[in-house]
Amino acid sequence: MRKRWLMVALSMIVCSMFLLSGCKEKIYTSGDFIYRLNGGQLFLEGLSEQGKEKETIVIPKEIDGYKVKELTYQYGLSVRGGNFESEKLKQIYIIPSMELWRISFSNVPNLTKIIMVGAYSDIYDIDYGNAEIFFSTIENHDYWEADERGCIPGTQNVSHRWLSNCNYFYNYEGAENDGYYWSDNYDYGEKITYVPQNPEREGYIFGGWFQEPECVNIWNFDTDTLPEAKYNEEGEALYQETRLYAKWYIEE
Repeated sequence: MRKRWLMVALSMIVCSMFLLSGCKEKIYTSGDFIYRLNGGQLFLEGLSEQGKEKETIVIPKEIDGYKVKELTYQYGLSVRGGNFESEKLKQIYIIPSMELWRISFSNVPNLTKIIMVGAYSDIYDIDYGNAEIFFSTIENHDYWEADERGCIPGTQNVSHRWLSNCNYFYNYEGAENDGYYWSDNYDYGEKITYVPQNPEREGYIFGGWFQEPECVNIWNFDTDTLPEAKYNEEGEALYQETRLYAKWYIEE
């Protein structure tokens, strides 16, 4: 009898380990992404064939109704780093705050920038490859500071962490994500070449991007440029932030 119960107990343990391993998890494809589900949360596996053909990828808050938790495939008690591969991808926008754990972008040779839009974003054990990572704000990051160049010193890939120099704001009180809608980074004196999708606000119609909160001067993406670079005594470009503000009309 004792042997029988021992066999039952061992079987239960094996079954539990089998379930925790995620062997029964299904791989899903949706638009630009491949993902898995774990505990009702979505973990990205990588890019779909469609996603691999794009130069720009936007990682949204949700995919197929599931909240995107991490750019990492996780199963059971084990974690495997996200597997992003693309020969064409040049820039990634991550909206809003999201955890980046054990991600490698070393197989994305043409990736130049990773933009983190949000008041807080966890990063840990990341291989940036050839890219630089930009943050819209560091106000809620403990112990983070930026120097006059917009560089964020730290213990991990110091040369790759910067403040983004072009930020977009919802421009109304109580807006989500500490008011940040979008973020980007360009060389000083350049035009903005990637225009984000229009923001949405219940009961209002979006009326364009302006150069001040009062929405007096509209930003002309065909002609307007970021300010020309200013340099310190060492010849390094000083950080200058360009802010764009949404205008809203009451929906009738």
